[in-house]
Amino acid sequence: QKNIPNDDERAWYTIRSLAKGPMSRFATGNSATLSTNPKAKGIDLVDRLRDFHSKYYCGSNMVAVTISPRSLDEQESLIREKLEGISAGHADWLGMVQCPGPMFDTVKPFDHTNSGKFIHLQSFSSQPSLWVAFGLPPTLTSYKKQPTSVLTYLLEYTGEGSLAKRLRLLGLADGVSPVVDGNTISTLLGLRVDLTQKGATHRGLVLQEIFSYINFLRDHGVGHDLVSTLAQ
Repeated sequence: QKNIPNDDERAWYTIRSLAKGPMSRFATGNSATLSTNPKAKGIDLVDRLRDFHSKYYCGSNMVAVTISPRSLDEQESLIREKLEGISAGHADWLGMVQCPGPMFDTVKPFDHTNSGKFIHLQSFSSQPSLWVAFGLPPTLTSYKKQPTSVLTYLLEYTGEGSLAKRLRLLGLADGVSPVVDGNTISTLLGLRVDLTQKGATHRGLVLQEIFSYINFLRDHGVGHDLVSTLAQ
């Protein structure tokens, strides 16, 4: 029941459900999917999870990061002491000598076959909203350029020339909030627009303003100073 009253989570999970590959699954559950239905089928979900872990867990794909005032030698010693007993996992379920790397799954979650959709959701709130989502290339390793940080900053900026201010001046929206969900395969960028009643009536105009702003950023670029500041 935890997701029912939350329109933001419902919208985001609905968008993810359109994806290909693992992104469309394992996002959330409810009392029916996690308790009622499995019990009716005689399935012990905890046992299933333990079995899944024992078969498919690949510790060699995991990364441990520590931040501490201790010296690097001290940190390494502690890490080895605490983590060296963790199993590397089992790869024979794939007929491989070792666990697959982080790029084993290369299915792109979004392409022309599952994008360009317009979905209507019945809201539990009196506040109408519009979500726009974009499937982007993976950005986890682009930490020096910080592309998602630049995008989210520009999309949530409320000053002169911003998308948020433009939509407010037109009486179409009260606010704009970006969301980023990244993994090794892709980056899902979402934009939630809190619509006014006028905006809810003229959704096409809101979309036109959003894409006009994105096209403006594409054509004019972003200042080097902004990128450098966000990358620090």
